[in-house]
Amino acid sequence: MKLMCYSYRLPFKEPLKTSARTYNNREGWILCWEELGEYYVGEAAPLPGFIQTNMQDIGNYIQEHINLWVQLLKKEMPVEQFQQHYKAANIPPALQFALDSLAYQVEAQRTNALLEYFLFNNDITNSIAVNGLVSLMNKEHTLTAVRRLVDEGFQTIKCKVGKHFQREKAILSKIRAAFPNLLIRLDANQSWDISEAIDYLAELEPLNIEYCEEPLSTPTPSAFSTLNNKTSIPLALDESINSSDHWPALLPFVSVLVIKPMVIGNFRTLFNISQQSEKANRSLVFTSSLDSSIGRSMTALLASGLGAGGYAHGLNTGNLFSQDIHPNRPLIQQGHIQLDTGILPLKTDIKRLQTISTSTIKSS
Repeated sequence: MKLMCYSYRLPFKEPLKTSARTYNNREGWILCWEELGEYYVGEAAPLPGFIQTNMQDIGNYIQEHINLWVQLLKKEMPVEQFQQHYKAANIPPALQFALDSLAYQVEAQRTNALLEYFLFNNDITNSIAVNGLVSLMNKEHTLTAVRRLVDEGFQTIKCKVGKHFQREKAILSKIRAAFPNLLIRLDANQSWDISEAIDYLAELEPLNIEYCEEPLSTPTPSAFSTLNNKTSIPLALDESINSSDHWPALLPFVSVLVIKPMVIGNFRTLFNISQQSEKANRSLVFTSSLDSSIGRSMTALLASGLGAGGYAHGLNTGNLFSQDIHPNRPLIQQGHIQLDTGILPLKTDIKRLQTISTSTIKSS
């Protein structure tokens, strides 16, 4: 039994621009546990600009705790052992996500259970709808990209808004006119004050928007309540779940919670969010944080058990990479991921992982 940790740097096909920064590549750590000839993998990939922890921080935690993690993974019930460790050592969320990925896989294997049964008592959705991501920077380019996604079987697209509203509205209007049955969701990334959000969403209402994610720069309960009363477009949370302790107070005014497991980290926190959303009759939409195939695969499995079946999930980001750890995993066909094609455990090619890796830390 041993634990090997590999850092990676995966280049994007072209620079990925957000409202805050430009990404040329994606960095992270892959934790690989070997036991009885089987390999179990988890990913810790803090995304700069969204998580305060950085790659060097993760490397330092690995150096400090890797031999302890080996001992915890050897325990009969490693999941519970790690819950206690997270609190005692103040482990950052991205690393909790990787370690929980390992602990749940190992404990499921030792109880002779499939991971999906161990996590959800097999109460899962076998087919996961996936949304396409479309930039609104150029009208002709955008329409071409949307047409390609529709031809590939995607029924939902997601568009970032919040920089140049009138231009964005014009392109969205073209999309709606060309594709009247397409589901269109928006992500404003907390770009608007309350008056802007009221005005802009009023202008967008004729376009039949599925929902608008994080419209408010100051996401207080009173502001969300006001906006919810002023618009017919459903509202959604994302950053607010991770940055604010009062996010449950926003539940009455939103329809959807957008969940990034790499940012939230601990699986038990995910289960708790799921219970709160179910009690409030709200839907969970899962999305990656531009993770490699390993993080996306675990996120897809979590979406199959906790995600809302009536929504597409944000897992179509593998095509942004010019190189990935597992090409075409999880496999997306006709805008869906099928669990029966096998998501986890990933049969990791250790030699390929070693080739991609930029550095390695091994347990003693």
